[in-house]
Amino acid sequence: MAIRILDIIISLFGLLILGPMLPVIALLIKVDSRGPIFYRCNRVGKGGRIFQMFKFRTMYSTPVDLGPSVSPQGDP
Repeated sequence: MAIRILDIIISLFGLLILGPMLPVIALLIKVDSRGPIFYRCNRVGKGGRIFQMFKFRTMYSTPVDLGPSVSPQGDP
């Protein structure tokens, strides 16, 4: 129980520190490239429970040719 309380306190402290920067990050993402600001996907949590995760988009919406792929040939 003490570890859970410590996790919550540290998380709240992190949000207080990073909270003012989140709108700035969102604005920079919107100015830098077209597309949504957030990326949303389903993840599997504890006990196999599915939840939605939101995070700032860090990839381009459309593929950008960066050279040869590191994936094996035929990998979808």
